[in-house]
Amino acid sequence: MTLPPEPTSTRTVGRVTIVALITAQFFVTLDGSAVTVALPTIRDTLDANAMGLQWTQIAYMLTAAAVALPWGAAGDRLGRRRMLGASLAVFVLGGIVTATAPSIQILIGGRVLSGAGASGILVLGLGILSGGVPARQVATVVGAWTALSSAASLVAPAFSGWIIETAGWRWVFVAAIIPALIVTMIVLIDHPPSLGAEADGVDAYGSALLIFATFMIVLGVNQLATADASVPLVLGCVGVGLFAWYLFVRRQRSGRALIDWDIMRRRPVPLLLGLRWALALIFTGVAYQETMLLQNGLGFTPLQAGAFDIPPALAATGAAAGAAWLVRRLGIGVTAGTAFALLALGTLGLGVSDLYNAVPALMVAFVAVGAGFGLAVASLSAGVLTHVPRESQGGGSGLLNLLSQVAAVLGIAVVGALVAGLVAQSWNATGGPECPSDEDLLGDIVAGALDEVGSVCGAPIQALAQQAYLDGITDALLVAAALLMLCAVTAAAGLRRVTVPQ
Repeated sequence: MTLPPEPTSTRTVGRVTIVALITAQFFVTLDGSAVTVALPTIRDTLDANAMGLQWTQIAYMLTAAAVALPWGAAGDRLGRRRMLGASLAVFVLGGIVTATAPSIQILIGGRVLSGAGASGILVLGLGILSGGVPARQVATVVGAWTALSSAASLVAPAFSGWIIETAGWRWVFVAAIIPALIVTMIVLIDHPPSLGAEADGVDAYGSALLIFATFMIVLGVNQLATADASVPLVLGCVGVGLFAWYLFVRRQRSGRALIDWDIMRRRPVPLLLGLRWALALIFTGVAYQETMLLQNGLGFTPLQAGAFDIPPALAATGAAAGAAWLVRRLGIGVTAGTAFALLALGTLGLGVSDLYNAVPALMVAFVAVGAGFGLAVASLSAGVLTHVPRESQGGGSGLLNLLSQVAAVLGIAVVGALVAGLVAQSWNATGGPECPSDEDLLGDIVAGALDEVGSVCGAPIQALAQQAYLDGITDALLVAAALLMLCAVTAAAGLRRVTVPQ
């Protein structure tokens, strides 16, 4: 049985709805990002290994990616307000399960639910905003949206660290539920019935193919981040995932498509989406390793690591807020190119281990990364949404979120695999001293469990392990910096004539 569409409304969204939606996505993004600082504590409490910790993050982002397009299509066809309410219910349930999890397996299950609900709130919220304001205001609204999203992503470590040290890690997952619930309810009350012109439902089979394909590809790639990766398992998972993706794409070209292919035929959109994908892949992988570096490699407490991210958070917020102004005056190409260049230079600084003894210099690198990220997300997202028809804003924001989330998941796995390989290489270069008391010494080093290595194997081996760990991360950051600079050149050259409505 198909639900009847909600009646359409031509009224633009009110200020209350705009403020509430932007606030809601702040707390939802906070929930998704705050877990990183909690990982070392979760590892100790639930006796989780490196794979379990990675899947705490990956499960959230993987689910968010897989359901982004179905949420967007459902919003366009059945009503964005109706679907926003459904996504909120899933998000709250996920938070409850995660906060009460007795094991890493159940915690990962809770993050699956949280990711599914968060994806709906973000996709539908952005669809309501971009489809409910005049075209000339889209860049400004997206800038504000991105500014608070960037702030949430980068403030999250400080927030998480404070919660962990004052109330315990479980409260990290509770803290975002209540404010997100309140502001989303405000939207549901204030916002009028939304677009729902097509009542033909959502392609369940296509959605299932998309979810399965994304899961298998990420599962395969993530195996590379372990110290004892199985090549046949990696190739098998990725192969099955790619075949499922092929079936999904074929199905999209007939019947009820989750992807509006007209969007992809608009000239600047493919390049904008490609750069947004590259940004999410590289930045998420780098950010994950940076957080682990501060605590595992440099000995920061959760609160110290979180506080270290406050200046970059402010830089990201300011850059995203000013993105609309820069885009209108300089164009998307110059703005996005500059953003990627800032990211590249900041990441390059983080890859220079000599800075680790000079906190001010290290902070400058972090601020450059934050400013570049905020500016890049806002400019690229505004570019995409200003070139998407108003009736397809849900699908457009869903596609944007899908690519970003898939890339983010792959970023953790790919950069994690790179770090694992480089750490192993550095460790072997030391002669790889044995420690019979630790059955999986290299695995513990890759996971950053350096204190455990020290307690079991002694201080000399711990010192060697810490150096190998630092060498692996810094070398990976240098690779990431080179890729970000390539993106900067591509953005500046390929988007130099792309503008947004004035």
